[in-house]
Amino acid sequence: MGNGRNAIYLAKMGFDVEGVDISREAIGEAMARALEEGVSIQAMVADLEKIPYFDEEAYDVVICFNYLQRSLMPQMKNWIKPGGMRSMRPSSSIKFGSANRRILIIYSGTMSY
Repeated sequence: MGNGRNAIYLAKMGFDVEGVDISREAIGEAMARALEEGVSIQAMVADLEKIPYFDEEAYDVVICFNYLQRSLMPQMKNWIKPGGMRSMRPSSSIKFGSANRRILIIYSGTMSY
């Protein structure tokens, strides 16, 4: 989730965004920026090395920014609704479709923009 740049962008597009980061400071910054921008995002501090619990088939999209943990991939697949997608290296060419979809953003607190 980092400082919330991508989460805020997606929330402005109408997505229901949740983010995960190991850094409490990054989550705090993201939440403050979202408040300033007038959007709502959800966030949690979690160490993805200790795979956190998320409901199965809860998300339309799961995106990993600057984070790669191969052991997390099977669980990520379970978090995605049928017909949903996951992205390990998002780019501007990815089409998210209509808003009102639920997105989980995973981000490493050890890397920044």
